[in-house]
Amino acid sequence: MFSKKRQAIKSNKKTYFSYNAWRQTYLVKMNKVHLNSVKRFYATSSSIPKTYLNTEVLIYNGKSFYPRLINKYNIGAKSGTLVWFKKPALLRKKK
Repeated sequence: MFSKKRQAIKSNKKTYFSYNAWRQTYLVKMNKVHLNSVKRFYATSSSIPKTYLNTEVLIYNGKSFYPRLINKYNIGAKSGTLVWFKKPALLRKKK
């Protein structure tokens, strides 16, 4: 009963690709020379397309680009989940 409703909700959900990701995938399909070009993600809300499998991409976190290798488990995930945005807090013990 619940599984049918959840499947319907999942199928209606649309993935978001930034303009740069659409352009890169189009160029790769037109000519394989573009597989060697630098792939950058500026929008962290965009999903990673299947054409980026086993390639290195640069993801912008607001300050600088971080290189990440895309494997089969990263396909379809948001690019923002692959980088850290905040500096981890180092808490000291009181003496």
